[in-house]
Amino acid sequence: MTDDARIVGRAGAGAAFRPATDRSDLAWRVRSLVTERLGRESTALADVSRTIAVHPRTLQRSLADEGLGFGEILDCVRRQQARSYLLDTDLPLAEISARLGFAEQAVFSRCARRWWGAAPSRMRPPPVGEQPVPAEGR
Repeated sequence: MTDDARIVGRAGAGAAFRPATDRSDLAWRVRSLVTERLGRESTALADVSRTIAVHPRTLQRSLADEGLGFGEILDCVRRQQARSYLLDTDLPLAEISARLGFAEQAVFSRCARRWWGAAPSRMRPPPVGEQPVPAEGR
């Protein structure tokens, strides 16, 4: 199972906030808040934990009990959103970077290389009528 599938499976695929009824909802709540806040508000651990009214260390421990880390959830949400922006929009890379909550485009580029082994510009489909660049030509 990929990291994304594991996180989505435990954290849920929805983005709307819902109140938790037990600890198993915690990863879902965190993922929802991060998705909702990405590029608009802070997605820092302290700010997310404040929103759900738990101490940051308690949030980390509770997520660890579910086999997840806060950074994993944030990374998963960013990766999924980045893929969507790159494949489904023609937004400039600087705008995508800002929407993902990165301070600089260079940070987004490094993450893209870690996630997919390629620069974000290589993830975009070729313009209509152009042939894709062969893998060895990249």
